[in-house]
Amino acid sequence: MTISKIISSGQPGAESAALDVAIRLKIPYSGYAMTSSMLGSYRVMRRYKLMEKDFNNSRAMNEANVHLGDATLIFSHGELSRDLTLIDDYAFSHGHPNLHVDFDQMEPLQAAFRINIWTHKHSPESLYVTGSTEDDDGGIYQATYDTLFRFLMLGQEAYPEQEQVTLEKKTLPKTIEEAVDYLIEALPLKDKVTIANMSADEIGGLNMSLGNYIRNSFGLWSDNRALLWSCSKDAGQEINTPDEASAIIIARLALALEKTHKIRPI
Repeated sequence: MTISKIISSGQPGAESAALDVAIRLKIPYSGYAMTSSMLGSYRVMRRYKLMEKDFNNSRAMNEANVHLGDATLIFSHGELSRDLTLIDDYAFSHGHPNLHVDFDQMEPLQAAFRINIWTHKHSPESLYVTGSTEDDDGGIYQATYDTLFRFLMLGQEAYPEQEQVTLEKKTLPKTIEEAVDYLIEALPLKDKVTIANMSADEIGGLNMSLGNYIRNSFGLWSDNRALLWSCSKDAGQEINTPDEASAIIIARLALALEKTHKIRPI
């Protein structure tokens, strides 16, 4: 049994973990993602090459992804949320094999063996992976990543090196100025206007949505020490955490956009 493709929408959490494992192991991936603002909580990271579509709602997107896969795998800690229950029910009603992995009931290694037994029974080639989001479950990403990696490596002696990592590190912004320039180029016009006209409290709130994109895309969780140092220099004190660094970058972005995109009364 070989999984030849991973399907996911890339929402931060179980779905982004699935895509990151696929990239690491050089497994082809695909999936539908909703066309959305970068300010939204579920903005897909730009490095995921997915099929963006203007779905009416997330349920329609999830159902489309069910049909892209031969089977559906759902991860959570505890009982499924309403949205995940709808996915589970939809897959079952359309004859798609579906499995719910509850990390309150099993550890990642146990889950990997459970998935292995299930896939041998149903022999799917493409696997739609979904589950809780980071907003709902802060531990879901790592648990899902560890489980899928172990499952896909069962019986393997070594895994292929992710050559893409080296390439991406060369393009990471090293200074606040580079980070702000990157964001100004990447953000849709409506987002730039929105940020330029936000209050200070609203700008601080962006660290939960846009900040997540910055922390993941700019290597703040890994080894982009140069950008952390630039943030420390700008703040006049040592900045050690990705959350603090992304907050500073957002503040500088807001100042830059206020000069160019603020709506001023006539």
